[in-house]
Amino acid sequence: MRRALPQAVAVLLPAVVVLVTCGAPLAAVRVCLPAVSGGPVRAATLTQAQRLAIEAWFNAAKLNGDRFGSWRIANSKSLICSPASQSGVMCAARAAPCTIQQVPGQPLPGPSQPSPPAAPKVLKPAAKQLNI
Repeated sequence: MRRALPQAVAVLLPAVVVLVTCGAPLAAVRVCLPAVSGGPVRAATLTQAQRLAIEAWFNAAKLNGDRFGSWRIANSKSLICSPASQSGVMCAARAAPCTIQQVPGQPLPGPSQPSPPAAPKVLKPAAKQLNI
């Protein structure tokens, strides 16, 4: 038993040192904006009306930037449909557009703020072989 404790400390100590010295953990987080609406739209069938309403929402959400155009990760989704007054179905979609941010706390690029360019690649010249 006395021998197991030093072995456990020897195994766990490097992990604790790494966790303490690394600073704040980085994780992907979902960042959402206030809800936007798409529609109402009219279509012949319920499926068509739902698809068109989500497309209208998608177009409205992308006004906040391309990163916010995903119905799949949107928050507080609602898709309300009802029979149209003459024929067909009317639907409206509403949800808070969200994006996944890899580094929390950094500002998100919006429509007036383009995404930062990728860092340029620095190519090192190939080593030359000298014949001596």
